[in-house]
Amino acid sequence: MKYCMLHRRMLMSALPGKMIMVIGILFFVTSSWATQLSLFGPPSDFMNSTVVIKTETGISHLSIRLVEFLMGIQTDKSWEKKSDTLWILRTGFKDPVTEMHKTYVLEFEKVHDVIILSAVSFDNHMFSLQEVKSFVEQMIRNFGQHVSPK
Repeated sequence: MKYCMLHRRMLMSALPGKMIMVIGILFFVTSSWATQLSLFGPPSDFMNSTVVIKTETGISHLSIRLVEFLMGIQTDKSWEKKSDTLWILRTGFKDPVTEMHKTYVLEFEKVHDVIILSAVSFDNHMFSLQEVKSFVEQMIRNFGQHVSPK
């Protein structure tokens, strides 16, 4: 009887520690999965390629990698894979004035060693080449503010 009570006490005292350890392991495993871009978005070679945009006369190199460009987008992001070389990024936010949900859709296509931002739409309105250029310039300014010390 004494042995049985001692055994129960040992089990009860060890149970919270084991649960904390299991929860910790699950937390680290799930957080490591979330940081793997290949599971939730394009592979790392895609993300580390230089971004270019289409212009009236051809293309314009932005001298920024896709991963850096995306730091300029401060809203939720979700990826959709169309093919190994074509990825769609959906990002949205709630407009503080109208309380309506607004959505941007960006289409990235890998050609050779660069990523072409081939299309941008805002609430189903396709941007013109000039609007894409203005949008990209704003994202680059946002990235600069994100990495610069305050």
